[in-house]
Amino acid sequence: MDYRDIKTLKGQVKFCLEQFPETRDSDIGLTIQIWLTFYGEGGGGSIELKKLYELPREDNVKRVRAYFQNVKKICLPTNENVARARGINIDEWRVAMGYPIETTSETKKPSWVPSSEKERALLNQQQLPLKSQK
Repeated sequence: MDYRDIKTLKGQVKFCLEQFPETRDSDIGLTIQIWLTFYGEGGGGSIELKKLYELPREDNVKRVRAYFQNVKKICLPTNENVARARGINIDEWRVAMGYPIETTSETKKPSWVPSSEKERALLNQQQLPLKSQK
């Protein structure tokens, strides 16, 4: 990651979500990791109280994390219960995590199909040779 990217809160959140997957499930844990990684002194695991005015607030970190997970659909939570609590589509979450999609209705079809699968099905339809009518 470019040093210019981690100067912004958005870059710091993305860096920590990518490098420390455990931070994807806890906004407080993510905030602490950002503080220690980008604002800590010498890796001792502590931060001076007078620095609290300079540190990013947890509500701002939470907002940026939600943007990445809800809009960009990257760095999703690693825990299914957390994903459910945050209102993330579980079928979408399962695909992102590499799990099989559970069927959500009696039709035995998943409620959500990844866009790559939709594109693949469309390409397959277009490449099928037309039967000549006799």
